[in-house]
Amino acid sequence: MLEVVWRRKTLEEALEQVHADRAYVCHPGQKGKIRVGVLLFALVLGVAVYLGIQAVPAYVNLWYLKHSVRTVLGNLAVAPERVEQGKAKILAKARELEIPVSERDVILTVEVNSIHARVTWQWPIGVFGYTVFLPLKIEESVALP
Repeated sequence: MLEVVWRRKTLEEALEQVHADRAYVCHPGQKGKIRVGVLLFALVLGVAVYLGIQAVPAYVNLWYLKHSVRTVLGNLAVAPERVEQGKAKILAKARELEIPVSERDVILTVEVNSIHARVTWQWPIGVFGYTVFLPLKIEESVALP
């Protein structure tokens, strides 16, 4: 009969093994130093958070305006001859939300079976002294009864 007996490590051997396993974390002489990869990751993460904070109001306004466009289209489905009033309501809501939309950016079309609305604009986001424009668009349609 064969019996296998595992040799137990002493405390010193166990600590040496732990130190060997953690050698990739901290090399002697590098204690307290920041690696380039960690610094680049922190920089990229900071820029992403900064851009995200600037983009959140754009998408919140997009959702609010989208709700208003759906409401206007629902009202226009009952009376499709009031297209100009619907366009004016959409523009008023955009101005209330401080969205940079002009009259040519709001297009309402009435077809035989449906009403379509398209609203497009660009939201400015500042990045390192430059302005980048985030394109936003709402396209909705409602069938006529």
